[in-house]
Amino acid sequence: MKEEEMFQKIMAFLKSRGYKVIETHPGRQRGPDIVAQKSGRRLVIEAKGDTAALDVDLGTAIWQLMRHMTDSSTDFGLALTESYLRYVRAVEYPLKRLGVQVLIASDEVRQL
Repeated sequence: MKEEEMFQKIMAFLKSRGYKVIETHPGRQRGPDIVAQKSGRRLVIEAKGDTAALDVDLGTAIWQLMRHMTDSSTDFGLALTESYLRYVRAVEYPLKRLGVQVLIASDEVRQL
């Protein structure tokens, strides 16, 4: 699944959880891919669709997300396809320690 295809599914998932999407930067636009808000807290999400270099792209997504970690008033998440699962499992503990939510998009979106 391409990143562009994920956007609508991720945004619908967030809205169903009570978030308001306040900003999007799909593709190569500058800024986090999705910024949502709920109960006064922001959620910054980096999304990655399927590519030939899943491990490299996951590392890139984590780096892109970490550079937005400037204060404790924001939550963070990764939106990925099922193809990334084995790579996410390899770094699941550090992601949890960082408080990074992982959303997996397929026919439906689920949170790990």
